[in-house]
Amino acid sequence: MGKKIYPEIKIGTKIGSRTVVGAEIKESRYRFVPAVCDCGRQDNVRVDRLYRKPTLRCLNCSAQERIPLHGVCYHPLYNILRSAINRCHNPLNKQYHQYGLRGIRVHSEWRADPRAFIEYIETHLGPRTAGHHLDRVDNNGNYEPGNVRWVTQTQNNNNRKNSRVNRIPGEKYVIVPLSMVKDEYFNKNSEE
Repeated sequence: MGKKIYPEIKIGTKIGSRTVVGAEIKESRYRFVPAVCDCGRQDNVRVDRLYRKPTLRCLNCSAQERIPLHGVCYHPLYNILRSAINRCHNPLNKQYHQYGLRGIRVHSEWRADPRAFIEYIETHLGPRTAGHHLDRVDNNGNYEPGNVRWVTQTQNNNNRKNSRVNRIPGEKYVIVPLSMVKDEYFNKNSEE
């Protein structure tokens, strides 16, 4: 496959946030054009990058858009949030069909600022205890304030979309696997 040839860019052409303000410059094997970003910064941009990534921002703009995490990424709840975002918003994730395709999303404020998620969880749910997982109260609802809780693995398994549930007015009973009942029965009889 040969090298892709990009057409010449005319002065005044706007691509993404950049406006071309000068003639092309050929340096080594790349072509550059002087371009001004919407923020006013001017620099030389590779022509192929302008075509392939029209949303490419200058260093000033991209630095202003980044939210500094300042150690938040080392907080234990950060990985829980990243996993939920990945399951719900990344089509390449193995579990995307169980979350993202069903329309389950992560609250936009939590996606934009992980500190808001951590603060909410710590103030409303308390710290995570050993053996507990973050779960959605409404299995078809989003990861959002009021719809998350800490649960054990058993509770988490019972809140799956394929759990068999018997409802009696005012009560909810999950049909548990026979193996769990059998284990409880034998454990109870072995103690007697």
